[in-house]
Amino acid sequence: MLAPVFLSTNLYAQGLDQAPVTLPMPIPDVSSSIDSAHTSASELLNDFASQIDNFFGEEVAEEIVNTTRATVRLDFTDPANDDFSTTAKVKLRLVLPRSQQRIRLLLDVDEREDDDSVEALADEDLDRAFSFAFRFMKNATENTRFNVDLGARRFDQRFQTFSRLRISTKFQNDDGWSFNFKNDLREYYSSGYANRTSFDFWHRLNNDESMIFRSSTNFNWEKIQRGARVDQSFGIYKRLRHKSVLAFEFLAGYNTTPEENFNHYEGHTARVRFRKNFLRPWFHYELWPSVSWLTEEDSEPKLGGLVRLEVQFGNFK
Repeated sequence: MLAPVFLSTNLYAQGLDQAPVTLPMPIPDVSSSIDSAHTSASELLNDFASQIDNFFGEEVAEEIVNTTRATVRLDFTDPANDDFSTTAKVKLRLVLPRSQQRIRLLLDVDEREDDDSVEALADEDLDRAFSFAFRFMKNATENTRFNVDLGARRFDQRFQTFSRLRISTKFQNDDGWSFNFKNDLREYYSSGYANRTSFDFWHRLNNDESMIFRSSTNFNWEKIQRGARVDQSFGIYKRLRHKSVLAFEFLAGYNTTPEENFNHYEGHTARVRFRKNFLRPWFHYELWPSVSWLTEEDSEPKLGGLVRLEVQFGNFK
């Protein structure tokens, strides 16, 4: 009779010596934390731009929406020459609505404008050197623009100041054709001039706003190099559903005065580019598979490609 009572009393005493049972901690909402961090970073960016704009700009009665945007890219590149690389790049488009008629601050790794790209597909970054500049803008007509930049960047293995004059003009007709001309003349403090001239032809295919044919020709001269480099590309760009873009491109390169043991014609590349918005409206990924026939590789076909991850802050698109 006493045995069961003794056994139950002993088990109860042992239970008092054990650690109390704790409830499991709730799993944090990772998705909500990411969205909150992104919103906070975008707000800080816009506040920073507004403070600069209020300092340089004029007071206006109406409220102005700021469209400042920052883009962070991570590229995994495997070009045709088997030189695999991983590169992180930052592009900041600092828009100052009250000041933009006088001055604009550029902070970029490639100094390209948004209108240089086709249907939200960024051009290949030929020069990843970081740069910053103040831009003084003047629009001669609705389609013609003059920009004067004063800044600094890494060029010719040195970080040096530069001044730049950019002239661009655009023509369009009712048949869906458009022509863009741009000349970018830059004078570096130590290395002298560098000039880039671009001719772009665009055309809507079958009167479809979502499908565009583009031909782009670029001429590049630099004081530190012999001759000129000519780059030619043809492409068809299709805007798909769900903020996706698909492109088919053909590129070729030519050098008027090549280095010793190199050919004038450098080769050509065929590639496909696909860009898609994923998970969040500010997150995108891109895939660039390609095949190249380079003269330095005896025109043997070489596979290459690029995978890009991109996060946008501020006024993303």
